[in-house]
Amino acid sequence: MRLHIDWVLLPILAATTAALLFALRRTRLGAFLRERIADRPRRRLLIASVSFFLTFATVRGMVFCIVHHIPPFHYVIMEGRRSRCGGAGLKNAIVR
Repeated sequence: MRLHIDWVLLPILAATTAALLFALRRTRLGAFLRERIADRPRRRLLIASVSFFLTFATVRGMVFCIVHHIPPFHYVIMEGRRSRCGGAGLKNAIVR
């Protein structure tokens, strides 16, 4: 039985979110950030930037696994056409 990509990505994102929340609430890093960046919108912008970078790195890692045939990630092949993402796969399914 193959794992669906959502079931692999969900624990990764949950662990990353939990680690970030823990680091920002329970460690000296959170106090340091609140002290150094007093402006709340700037802190939110920093957290959004870090979150975007981590999400981008995770997706790039998944694509690396797809290209190098590392399980559980794989290409979706429908009627001889290969697709990496759900949007193109959905489009291929609707077109046919």
